[in-house]
Amino acid sequence: MAESLEFHESGFDGPYINYLEKHIKGKIISPYTVEIDNDLIKGYSYCSEDHEQLVVVAHEHQILQDFKVDVHKTKNYDYLIALFFNGISFMEGEREVFINTPKGFIFLKGDQKIRINQKKGITQKAIVFQINKSVFSPMVIEKLEKINTYLYHSGNKLTTDWYKGMIKGLRHEILPQYKEKWYNARLRLLLVILENTLEKFQAEEDQLFFLDHELAAVQRIRYLITENLKVKPKLKELAKEYGIQSTKLTNIFKELYGQTLYKFYNEQRLLKVKEELENTNKTLTTLAYEYQFSDVNHLSKSYIGYFGVKPSEYRK
Repeated sequence: MAESLEFHESGFDGPYINYLEKHIKGKIISPYTVEIDNDLIKGYSYCSEDHEQLVVVAHEHQILQDFKVDVHKTKNYDYLIALFFNGISFMEGEREVFINTPKGFIFLKGDQKIRINQKKGITQKAIVFQINKSVFSPMVIEKLEKINTYLYHSGNKLTTDWYKGMIKGLRHEILPQYKEKWYNARLRLLLVILENTLEKFQAEEDQLFFLDHELAAVQRIRYLITENLKVKPKLKELAKEYGIQSTKLTNIFKELYGQTLYKFYNEQRLLKVKEELENTNKTLTTLAYEYQFSDVNHLSKSYIGYFGVKPSEYRK
């Protein structure tokens, strides 16, 4: 198999499980289950389909080598929702924006694809819904139609508890003859959770939902920080410039990059100072001034805290 797969937007004819079997080079072992064992993946995909309403696929795959999967919303459905993935990305201009959704989901309604970056050695346990508008209430549809292309939800107690029950043990209590019924019931419950979550969506004011332009803005802010390490970022000014609430900017940055904006800036400027120590003869006083440390002692203390040695000793 190639080191990339693409689930294209042109749609499919016939049962989706047949399309899935052919596309991932698997083997149908029941009316709902495809077994996969090839150079890229080993595991199972469970597929449930309600004609002209939705199709949902639950994946449990051991990843055998790095590869990419590009997924488009197909012409058969209005929306795509991908849940519990590690390593989702999408393109913002020429830059790739990465999102992990271990507790939440990304909702897509436009033509833009999402990319799933599969990493060797992980076990991917994730869900993909393709859904038509008729599944949701008018209130939910009204909210979703205001979204440009996609939004990201970072997860809540409902999605977390559902994932724990589905993935971490309950399914092993189900007898084999009831397992497909149980899967189908659990996936229907997840759909109810999604609809409930989406109905609570409050656009820019919501601290759990991140809109496409907010995610793109935070990606640009991160790039701006890395390119201007001699300028200390000011959260309120950045939030105002990019049209995001300060609290939400903080939440999105931490969600995407696993640390606060200021911690990221501090880490990056210390790495730059280390590079300067290796390649220039600048004094510590000069470096402290250039990289916005209050004084040499502040630089030394920060450097020791991050690298475990004094900058003066490192240069020796």
